[in-house]
Amino acid sequence: MQFAYLTHDDIPKTLYHYTSLEALVAIVQTKRLRASNIRFLNDESESLQLKEDVIAILQKRAKSSEDQELLRNLIYSLESAPRQSFFVASLSEKSDLLSQWRAYCPSGLGVSIGISSDSLNEQWVANPDGAKPFFLSAPFQKVRYYESAHQSELEQMVERLLDIERKGDVNEPSKYPNLNVLAAIAPLFKNANFEEGELDEIVRKTFDKIIEVEGKHGVKRYLPGSAMASWVFLLSPFVKHGAFMEECEWRKVVSKDSRPMPGQKFRSGKSTLIPFVEIMLDVMRVGAECVPRDKYFIDEVIVGPTPTPELTQEALRSLFDSQGHPEVIVRSSCIPFRNW
Repeated sequence: MQFAYLTHDDIPKTLYHYTSLEALVAIVQTKRLRASNIRFLNDESESLQLKEDVIAILQKRAKSSEDQELLRNLIYSLESAPRQSFFVASLSEKSDLLSQWRAYCPSGLGVSIGISSDSLNEQWVANPDGAKPFFLSAPFQKVRYYESAHQSELEQMVERLLDIERKGDVNEPSKYPNLNVLAAIAPLFKNANFEEGELDEIVRKTFDKIIEVEGKHGVKRYLPGSAMASWVFLLSPFVKHGAFMEECEWRKVVSKDSRPMPGQKFRSGKSTLIPFVEIMLDVMRVGAECVPRDKYFIDEVIVGPTPTPELTQEALRSLFDSQGHPEVIVRSSCIPFRNW
């Protein structure tokens, strides 16, 4: 299992979102995919597990380590960091999976929407006021399935980052996070090679520009250990228990620091309101502008187990014909499952 952030295998051409026929119609009409606040999902604990395990490793090392002050700083950074706003949309590599039909689709009314991964790589979130959309941090990553067998790998990763943190000043805050840690855990440029110090200079210039744009109120001092804390919080939404491995899940995660998430809307859940944002699927970034995509964002739709598969296929083909996209493939599930 890889614990480095922003590393994954090649993205499949098409990924599948299991949902209802009603939600499919909304996605087709709005050209948007909902991402819900992770705190309001069925199991919020999945987003906290990595943080708790890393803190436990650091506390264990603190009992016998000479780096007491550094370890205290690291633990404090993790425990006191403000809760991030993570909004999650889930997809699967599997187009026709029984557990997905059972878990995410209403009886006889489910579909698996095959969405182009190219459209999922964009980072535009719709503005509810109809103004220019928001361009936000929205990585698209394969979920890592974490089991007890991976504990030693996690400990090795923490030790690797500790070695880097030890080379910094454990007392002096900086306007930059630990750049060496960032370089070790966030290969932002796939297959790119940098001369020594080159990536540091790129990151410094980026942070300086942010401070220049935001003014003095945008200056933030990074305590020692803040880069490790950032790694934990950025990776946490992409880590799930190994029991869910069958799902082969990928996640689109829109994130924001402690400030309010722009573009929020709300829907009624079983016991509370659920905040969500709408990821735009029909646009792309050219320079700093949001422009329409040429290619349609839906590749195919699989009709879930239903008593009327042929009729549903006919209706869906009519739906896509009416949208000017007869090229969308419509087919039925091959799974002999009946839940109506």
